[in-house]
Amino acid sequence: MKANAAAPFAGWGKDVEIPTISSKEYRSAYYKYILKQFSTKDLNFSQDVSNDLINELQSIPEAVNTVCGYIEDNSLKGVMITNDTVIRAIRSCVVSRASRFEEFLTYLTVNEQKVLIALAKYGPVESTKGKEFLSKLDSVSPSAVYKIIIKLENRAEIYRLERGYVLSDPLLAHYLKIKR
Repeated sequence: MKANAAAPFAGWGKDVEIPTISSKEYRSAYYKYILKQFSTKDLNFSQDVSNDLINELQSIPEAVNTVCGYIEDNSLKGVMITNDTVIRAIRSCVVSRASRFEEFLTYLTVNEQKVLIALAKYGPVESTKGKEFLSKLDSVSPSAVYKIIIKLENRAEIYRLERGYVLSDPLLAHYLKIKR
């Protein structure tokens, strides 16, 4: 709503940026936050499993909250949350959002979809111009890949980490790995 300068409420309020869960202190604080949320069902959850969950979801708080909400809603009282629980929860979250992801993909060209799928399956991708990555893209020219990467990055569908390009939505990335 606030992206368009002429939109209602544009310029009203302040931007709040939620950083990725990266520092040791932030991870520890987030672990305590998750434990507090899980306390309503007396769910047990180790710091190691918390770190694995955070890593699996690219340290994106929104994705972590979504999966933790799913775990809380679908776990029996007093259960120990394991890495297997987390993997099943991610998969279930992804499946439950399939129509949302498919709707998003309809706005992309076939080649844009191919690039996103390759980034999801093989990411982080250090060099989108490299032979290894380009070999994963059936009949998409290097110049087309370059233009697509710029377009997707400008639309914040992908971004570059130190290790390479990844999708902005880790749940979409998991969906593409599973379903495409």
